[in-house]
Amino acid sequence: TVQALLNKEGAGNSFAPEAKLNKDGKVDLKEMFDRLNADYFENKIKANVEWGKKVNKKNRTSFRFGSYDPGKKLIRIHPRLQQDFVPRSVLELTMYHEMCHQWAPMKRKKGMWVAHHPQFKEKEKKYGFYEEARAWEKANWKKLMRPVSEKNSKNNVDPLVAI
Repeated sequence: TVQALLNKEGAGNSFAPEAKLNKDGKVDLKEMFDRLNADYFENKIKANVEWGKKVNKKNRTSFRFGSYDPGKKLIRIHPRLQQDFVPRSVLELTMYHEMCHQWAPMKRKKGMWVAHHPQFKEKEKKYGFYEEARAWEKANWKKLMRPVSEKNSKNNVDPLVAI
């Protein structure tokens, strides 16, 4: 409980808690989802979570860190985020961001659907390591686009994977 409160307030913490690994050696997304759900959403987010699928596409200049399908209530996290150099805070922010899509659904504004409206952005910034994770993303996005080497991947992910 104390750790959850510290995480919410970001008080004195310099890094996100280590994520647990499942029997395959992958980060346990369900455990991470459950912890974030309890700490930030009062266990009100109902969704399944999974790693994205491997798809070979060459010459990519970007990729989605994660996605949320409201019809299926499914959160997918890009396998590139399994690499050892990616901080836990970045993986957690990605999960948290996708959870925010259920908490603050899209709204219509001037005839268009808006996913990242002010209510959504306000909630997203409440993640305890938001600034740390965003700063890392901005500084390292090019590194994430490089081919994935076996030594940098916890799961030998294909180098050109997209959701």
